[in-house]
Amino acid sequence: LGYKKAMSRETKRRFSLAGVSHILAVSGFHVAVICGFLSFFCSFMPRWGIGRWVRYIILVGSLWGFVFITGLAPSAIRAALMLSLYLTGRALRRVTDGYNTLAAAAFCMLAYNPYYLFDVGFQLSYLAVFFILFLVPRFKEWIVVRNPLLAMPWEWITVSIAAQIGTALLCFYYFGQFSTVFLFTNLPVTLLAMFLIPFAFFWLGYPVDFCGYDWIQKIVEGLVHGMVRVVDVFSALTQGAGEGLSVVIRILPALAALLTAVYMLRASGAMDALAAVLSPVLGALGIPPETAALLLVRPVSGSGALAVGSQLMEQYGPDSAVGRTAAVMLGCSETTFYTVAVYFGAAGIRRTRYTIPAALTADLAAFIAAAWAVRLCFGGE
Repeated sequence: LGYKKAMSRETKRRFSLAGVSHILAVSGFHVAVICGFLSFFCSFMPRWGIGRWVRYIILVGSLWGFVFITGLAPSAIRAALMLSLYLTGRALRRVTDGYNTLAAAAFCMLAYNPYYLFDVGFQLSYLAVFFILFLVPRFKEWIVVRNPLLAMPWEWITVSIAAQIGTALLCFYYFGQFSTVFLFTNLPVTLLAMFLIPFAFFWLGYPVDFCGYDWIQKIVEGLVHGMVRVVDVFSALTQGAGEGLSVVIRILPALAALLTAVYMLRASGAMDALAAVLSPVLGALGIPPETAALLLVRPVSGSGALAVGSQLMEQYGPDSAVGRTAAVMLGCSETTFYTVAVYFGAAGIRRTRYTIPAALTADLAAFIAAAWAVRLCFGGE
């Protein structure tokens, strides 16, 4: 019924992040679902003579009753007008056109209240329907789905894409955001809402003392919990992606400076000179002196260490003592400075205290253990 005062602001925000906030407001979707179920229940009535007009009066009367009960939202009025014109054409056995029906509904609403033109719901509703009428047939021409089991999901997907394309700029303008997971959330949420809306109305009108009331209530609660669970999953995905992007932007300058310094040291030859100085010490520890450059690069850059390791294997061979030692070193050590920059930067920690000395000590222990493990398993050659 569009009553949202008891709903928390956090729940509304999650629905907005998931791109399905239209489910919470009374919109053309709700009117269409009501009309669909009413048409199903009136399908037993004859489609000729007086039966056709009785069916027409029931459908149109119920639609406008629903619109009045829910507060005459512009999007609901638009849907009710379009469906009324469509049903009137069917009752008169006339061919209806979607664009003409949309234009006639807009004319009637603006003739009654010109200020509807500046209502956000009016603008979003008409833009969404116009783009659905314009794009959905073209999508179906581009990708033809003949399987009946896939045809209906594909139609829902095309409708969601068309509506989002039509309303994207307005959403950016009015709300400053746009959901990136709407394609994944609309299909399950719409399916659940199609059953939830009629079951909820049936539950509201069903006497409490009658048999089966508890079962109907459990069905409604299950549909609501299922919808909220789907929304929670995809809203968390969107929120996490946004937070991750902000973290990347925050730590990107430090990472860029770190990697630039590594490549400058390698290009200037300072890395090779430092490796030559450390070679005697490494030989005393049992580490092949040829891997000195790898030991210096590995704590700073994973891609740089992989490049150095590849060069060692090309030069000495992957089955040599140097190649095997380099491979084990790459597998058992960590890019300490890179990891500290990412995780400490994400957490906003500036004082690392003993983290880096402890991590570098662990890396040195891993290098020594790698060299001795290769020597014990494969010998010195």
